[in-house]
Amino acid sequence: MFSLLDSFSPEGHAQQAPILSHPYHSPLFVNRLRRLDFENDITPNSLLQPVVARRNQLLRFSVPMLQARAHKLTWTTISLSFLFSSAAWTAAVPLELIEHATGLGVGLLGTMASIRWGVGLWAKAQRKFWQDWARVEEGLEEDLGVDLERLVGRVEGVGLAGLKGIEEMVAKRLERMDQVDEAVSRLATTGTVTTEDTQKNVVVETVEGTSS
Repeated sequence: MFSLLDSFSPEGHAQQAPILSHPYHSPLFVNRLRRLDFENDITPNSLLQPVVARRNQLLRFSVPMLQARAHKLTWTTISLSFLFSSAAWTAAVPLELIEHATGLGVGLLGTMASIRWGVGLWAKAQRKFWQDWARVEEGLEEDLGVDLERLVGRVEGVGLAGLKGIEEMVAKRLERMDQVDEAVSRLATTGTVTTEDTQKNVVVETVEGTSS
């Protein structure tokens, strides 16, 4: 961007044409473009903030919730398995209410039922986590889209400001040239110099002095 700005600066133009001054040189215009370029500085971390924010959202809410659910389900499954096994052993050995083989089968059945119940709840917790992940991913895409559009606008802003400034200077120069042409036409047709023509001759001298 500064290569473009340097073409409007006295130093940059002096390297290209040391004798002629730049017809559209304006220190205020160059300073305004430099200020816009400095304010719209883009770094490699310009799009990183939404990613960090959404990652922190997962680490703060969804991941701890999944970890807590996994911890709870693990201990619940172990406790239920131990409870069924203890109940079956008590009914078969000390109380002799059922046969040993039956007690062993009841204990194994209770343990498998506890594990199956825990696996089902863990699958449900996983589905909840991936639903949160999908919502965070959608939010991240929206945030990145907004930030990308804002960055593109900042990048284009300097160029658009430069284009608008050049167009304004060209329009003013064309307006002055029209005044010069009108003054020259009056001099050619009437051969007299009025006060208005004298003023426009000053404009002619100004334009010629700028071009020379």
